[in-house]
Amino acid sequence: MPPREIDVLRKKLEEIDFDNASIRSFKGLPTMDYGFFPGGNGLFDGIGGDISRISTLVLGSNFGCDNSFVDQDGQLRTRDERTSSPTWSSKGGLKNTFRGVAMITRARTAIIDLRECFYTNAWPFLHKGGSNDDPPIEGWLQDDGLMSKCLSFFVNETLPVIKPKVIVALGKGPAVFLSRIWPEKLKQWSLNEKTKWKDLTFAKLDRLFFEQVKYAEMNPYCVVLTHRSRAHINARFRKQPYSDLDGEKRLLDHVADKAGLNWKGRG
Repeated sequence: MPPREIDVLRKKLEEIDFDNASIRSFKGLPTMDYGFFPGGNGLFDGIGGDISRISTLVLGSNFGCDNSFVDQDGQLRTRDERTSSPTWSSKGGLKNTFRGVAMITRARTAIIDLRECFYTNAWPFLHKGGSNDDPPIEGWLQDDGLMSKCLSFFVNETLPVIKPKVIVALGKGPAVFLSRIWPEKLKQWSLNEKTKWKDLTFAKLDRLFFEQVKYAEMNPYCVVLTHRSRAHINARFRKQPYSDLDGEKRLLDHVADKAGLNWKGRG
């Protein structure tokens, strides 16, 4: 059985009516053994995961398109996205970013442990058609009703359950999403009259590598990385001192130290 807290979180999500013909809810769909929430339970070890260890929230965009998640009979196309998704398994993927799994290469990993992260999505639904590589994020950001529901679920349901000390945004979509929650603190990650979606590059995002924010009794640090499916291509375009894959790992180490996680040297 998955941890009770994540069961409750899933039930809360199922109560949301996104009221959008281009969106497919996870309600009534099967759940992966291992995968980002809500496609899976958001823990690296799946139902064997320990939510009490979690101190980092890894925030993706959405779980992709519906026809990549289930086939025409509603059956899962894969039960373990850790072995099938480039977000996890590419050269710059999560398993080559965080520690806790034997790496194929000898490259260094960040001090954050895969098993101490909760993996979830800013937009907790599937989109219909299209591809996993091209979610229509710009349209979602312009839909005030949809954004209100997604932001409310993240702020009022997810954060109180996970209580993260670090929030890692994977790519510019989740970074903009977080800027809607903390507009003053994360102003450099926001869209406005001068900065449109197509103009928001990492050269602009890197005006702010990370920042501490406040919610209730929590004071997490927010940090943005290039999306892990293409990090091996895009990380080199980031500003120093955090350019390239190793630079992003140094960035994570720096934020982890700031947050007082003290993971260095742990087995």
